[in-house]
Amino acid sequence: MSNARRLGAGGAWLLTGQLGSVVIQFAYAALTARILTPSDFAIYAIAVIVANLVAVFSVAGLGQAVARLDVLDASLLRSLSTVSFVVGLAAMLIVAAPASLWALLWNSPSSGPAIALAGVTALFAPAVGLLSGYMRRVGKFRILSIVQLGSSLAAFGVSFVMVLVWRSSLSLVASAVMLQIFCWIALAIICRRNILPGRVRWKETAPHLSFSWRVTAANLMSFALENVPKLLVSRFSGPVQLGYWNRADVIATVPFDRLNAAVAQVLYPEYRHDAGNPSRVGRRWPDMLALVAWLTVPLACFVAGAAPVLVPLLLGPAWVEAVPFVTALALASALRGISLQLASALEAIARFKWIWAAQGVLLAALVPVGILTSVTGNIWIAIGYCVVFPAARHAFQLIMCVRAGFFPLGLVLRAYLQPGLIGMFAFATARMAAETTGALPLVMRVITEGLLALAAVCAIWLLRRRLGIWALLSTYGFGKN
Repeated sequence: MSNARRLGAGGAWLLTGQLGSVVIQFAYAALTARILTPSDFAIYAIAVIVANLVAVFSVAGLGQAVARLDVLDASLLRSLSTVSFVVGLAAMLIVAAPASLWALLWNSPSSGPAIALAGVTALFAPAVGLLSGYMRRVGKFRILSIVQLGSSLAAFGVSFVMVLVWRSSLSLVASAVMLQIFCWIALAIICRRNILPGRVRWKETAPHLSFSWRVTAANLMSFALENVPKLLVSRFSGPVQLGYWNRADVIATVPFDRLNAAVAQVLYPEYRHDAGNPSRVGRRWPDMLALVAWLTVPLACFVAGAAPVLVPLLLGPAWVEAVPFVTALALASALRGISLQLASALEAIARFKWIWAAQGVLLAALVPVGILTSVTGNIWIAIGYCVVFPAARHAFQLIMCVRAGFFPLGLVLRAYLQPGLIGMFAFATARMAAETTGALPLVMRVITEGLLALAAVCAIWLLRRRLGIWALLSTYGFGKN
């Protein structure tokens, strides 16, 4: 099997698993949104954000460090495994011990117990990241996909029963905790002796920890870019608005993040061959960016346009205030995919200065955004920033790649043209259909949007030989000219 087909098969397995997880999460969201209130989801969102913040430090890029190893040395893997457990324990204490202080920071005193419970996710996050990185490195994409899907099904299933019984935000947080625990148990059983904890050999481990901490710095800056606007909304508009944002994320952000994660997990180990090989970068990276644009931009724009129909369908009529959130976040997702994939590639070849420079500028822009949000009380300043920053980050990093001679800018822009135009058309037609059918029953509106989506897919298939995506797939042996 050629390398391209091997990667394609791995990507198909991971994508299937991620799509399955998205379907499960959609069902979970649809059921729980009809039981709990926006305030409950606000508490859940705050708890998960705090736990994820600490997990950024504790995970410390260990999975990425393992995924890019040229040689899988047993003693090095045992050292990294020990490190993962130590930092995980420290992370849990940092989240749980001052939970009430974290809650005050978010202007939500009632979220303290949920934050403390979410600390358990920080305990297991480093080990899960390490084991997942190992599975990607050895090419066990199918098994990893099954583990992720099975863990999602079990965690959300148990959590839904807890929501039915106790009807509290703690039951929602339990889903995140159980997801990490189930993944860790399954991966630990599969990997067995290959990655057991052992004595830390600092001389061997230090270079890889150095890389992982540079990854951590980049991840921390990305985390701030994505979550400081949520903090601003919670502090200056109240946690309830954050609850609407959280449910909007399920529709407009999570599916595309899962899709991007599937692509990144397959490609990340391959990027290690690109360091010091500009010709390979020039051949592969524009194709990678074009593929991601085709996968995400048209679909995200359609979701943004169809938001007035998707929100009552998935969450219920009580959540109509989430419609503008879904519209803005879906448009951001159309840009996030290509932005995240290029950043991931630059990270793998250790171009951290480019990553840090772009994120530093965008972090500086958060200062006036925060001031304007606090003075005016207009949360859409902060939300609008979430739409703008992926495009700004991608533009900056594209320019750095062009200046380094990796590839010509025109080549990438031409690759973006077709999916961009199709995305704009998808948004316009979906929103027009949603507005013109507003007085009809929901089922009729859903059928209308579904027929539009089906017509778009059929049109793309009929015109496939004139589209760039077909030529791209043919280049790597997945289509026929």
